[in-house]
Amino acid sequence: LLNLVLDPLFIFGYLGFPELGINGAAYASLISYVTIFIFGMLLFIISDKFNVKVHLWGKENMSLNSMWQIVKIGIPALVGELSFSSSRLLITPIIAGFGTAVVAAYGVGLQLFAFGIMMLVGMGLGLSSLIGHNLGAKKYERAKTTGNQAILMGMGTLTIMGIITFFFAEYYMKIFFNSPETVEYGVTLLRIWMIGYPFIGAFIILEMIHLGVGLNTPFMIISFIHCWALQVLPAIIVTQFLGFDQTAVWWVLSMAGVVTSTGFYIYYRRGRWLMVKV
Repeated sequence: LLNLVLDPLFIFGYLGFPELGINGAAYASLISYVTIFIFGMLLFIISDKFNVKVHLWGKENMSLNSMWQIVKIGIPALVGELSFSSSRLLITPIIAGFGTAVVAAYGVGLQLFAFGIMMLVGMGLGLSSLIGHNLGAKKYERAKTTGNQAILMGMGTLTIMGIITFFFAEYYMKIFFNSPETVEYGVTLLRIWMIGYPFIGAFIILEMIHLGVGLNTPFMIISFIHCWALQVLPAIIVTQFLGFDQTAVWWVLSMAGVVTSTGFYIYYRRGRWLMVKV
């Protein structure tokens, strides 16, 4: 909300603020992050209204072995997330080769897609806790049932979002663009991507299940395959060697989600995550 208010003030110079253009968006984001961080830390340090209280100095000593365990569990997840971020460094220039209208449509498409991801990540964080508690209590069947139902929930959530997106794709794009060309590019993108929505829903929940038990290596490997072998490499082939336009890239990105989610689910069904010891 703070960023929403500050953006127009700094970008367009409303209410006497300096008109900074695109730089204003950066200043608005910086101020928002810093303000909320400070406010949040003060709440957790000073307030007694939360279940968790943060102390400036730890009351219990943590051993180096415990620190290493935390780092060791986290590194594969870090590498997996880096695979996605770094692959965008190659995907974006490929898309940029088709013009600014295509890039603009791609940027808005990513933001709309991120909204669905945000919902599932929120659900998934709660799921991770449930999975971890159930396995800690050795309630394996309950953990398995929880995981299976969560996967269906994730797929259902993004399926509904995909259906809505299909019918309202043009309306979404017209909120951001007046250019019929850009709107057309965006509508095509959204309707192709919606095919992969249910599978991405399953993928995120599967990631959170494995995160909840501290088994992040499968996600790292699958994320690497997803980003580089099934997105970047095919995108280069279809555009640079076969001469297809951006629509082929949309199909590549969508189908990559279908393939990797299916593979991740097959691995999940093997049940290794039920036997992990941290």
